[in-house]
Amino acid sequence: MVVENDLKLDKRAVQFSFGNAAHHYHQYALLQRQVADVLFDRFSADFTGQGSILDIGCGTGYFTEKILPLSSTVLAMDMAMPMLTTARQGLGAKSGLFYFSGDAEVLPLRSGSLDAIVSNLALQWCQNLWAVFTQAYRILKTEGQLCFSTFGEATLSELRAAWASVDNYSHVNLFMSKERIENLLVTAGFTNIEITTTRYQPHYPDVIALMRELKGVGAHNVNQGRSRGLTGKQQLQAVISAYARLASQVEGVLATFEVINVTARKSSSRLRHRG
Repeated sequence: MVVENDLKLDKRAVQFSFGNAAHHYHQYALLQRQVADVLFDRFSADFTGQGSILDIGCGTGYFTEKILPLSSTVLAMDMAMPMLTTARQGLGAKSGLFYFSGDAEVLPLRSGSLDAIVSNLALQWCQNLWAVFTQAYRILKTEGQLCFSTFGEATLSELRAAWASVDNYSHVNLFMSKERIENLLVTAGFTNIEITTTRYQPHYPDVIALMRELKGVGAHNVNQGRSRGLTGKQQLQAVISAYARLASQVEGVLATFEVINVTARKSSSRLRHRG
């Protein structure tokens, strides 16, 4: 059975974008670190063993470093080699820490080999999230835990609306609803699913500063339907003006980031039911 995603991402563009962002990612990734801290508190409260953990989309290693004391074996995986290189340079060689490049939709790991899988703000860049969940289910041990954060559909709604008033191209990445994510998890076989959402609204001096941050963390437009041409000054000014009309504050702009936090398990009761 194959479940298609609602999103159409350009996987090569994702890999290229995050590879380019590796060297300056930490400079711009304040929100990513805030979300990682919340995710860690949630994961560490439930993770009881000293078993193996896979960090999908480890980036420069901020979340990887936080989970190291929890486990005897941590696998840090990213599809962008420059990100892995930056993580390795920052964390160095540590006992039980292994780095490798891989695709979350085709995980090169043995079935039933992991105690937990974690991911901080990375799964929204996967083309087929159902494939990610089925792969995660396969490689987890019975009662293994999946814990991740991802962006929800309200993310960057102001920027999306501003661009929509300018042209018909897809300039802003689209993200899934929590209901869609839960449905895909259930279809993949997970149980004990807990989902919470939090909205962050950081302030920026202007729209250009927001766009600069998105590019700085590798999160600029990777939709298949994006315009392939350069954005002209007239278009950009139109977006800035449209965003200003949407904004209620006098100075600067706010941007909405909806963060979905998820925990789920590969339950033994589910295995018996399926059998």
